[in-house]
Amino acid sequence: MAIRSFATEINDTTYTKVGDNVTSFSVMENYVGSILVVVTDPGDSAPSASEANRIPLDGNFPYNGDAADIWMLCPSGTTTVYGLV
Repeated sequence: MAIRSFATEINDTTYTKVGDNVTSFSVMENYVGSILVVVTDPGDSAPSASEANRIPLDGNFPYNGDAADIWMLCPSGTTTVYGLV
């Protein structure tokens, strides 16, 4: 699998899929404060905005492991995250 860079806009309303069936993933937020991250099995539906099993992100989020979908939500409004997949 080739490595590619990306920029994805996320918001405070719904989780946005930023990684689709990935085994290696790295992202940084644009210094807006905590971004919420949910990692699911590939093909699972989007988590609800009130998902309790989430990871708060301040700065950088690397993932290396089994294939997974990566979802993000920004409680403070719309922002762009940048990364490699």
